[in-house]
Amino acid sequence: MNKYIMGLVIGKLIFWGVLFGGNSSSFPITNEYKNVRYEKIMKEYKNIQLEERRKEEERKKDELLKKKKLEEERRKKEKEKKGIVFELTFYTSLPSENGGYATTSTGSPLKYGVVASNVRAPNTKIYLEGYGNFTVLDTGGSEFNSSHRLDVLIERKAGESDEDYIRRVQKMGRKKVRGYIKN
Repeated sequence: MNKYIMGLVIGKLIFWGVLFGGNSSSFPITNEYKNVRYEKIMKEYKNIQLEERRKEEERKKDELLKKKKLEEERRKKEKEKKGIVFELTFYTSLPSENGGYATTSTGSPLKYGVVASNVRAPNTKIYLEGYGNFTVLDTGGSEFNSSHRLDVLIERKAGESDEDYIRRVQKMGRKKVRGYIKN
């Protein structure tokens, strides 16, 4: 129990004991009145104890919930750091392959370092072994509705024709690559 509250209760008991301990002719106090006051003080004391216990239990419950949440977050980050096997496909920056647009769905330029995902939040940073760092800035078709599925934008080489660019990117096919979420 809080020492401050305990002091208040003890102080009240002492006060009432001193006040009602002696016999005063101007204010006669009966034993019945003393007992009623004592019972009220003890009831107040018990209520204070109950409230303190309730607050302590609530604090412990909140602390336990915070610990559980932190542990879940730690496990999730640890799991992601160990790596996720992503399935990659590759796409070009040609408007004809991007719904007629020369930008991502977030309005960013189509350049190397961009990946498309319908599940990962925009601006999620991802490291892919053998490829480097990427940022989710685009979305794709329904086949990208999996957390392990990414479409990697490949930049055009200088002087490369549209046909050669498409052919080169299509030859990259599908690949499984280990990676992890950086943020």
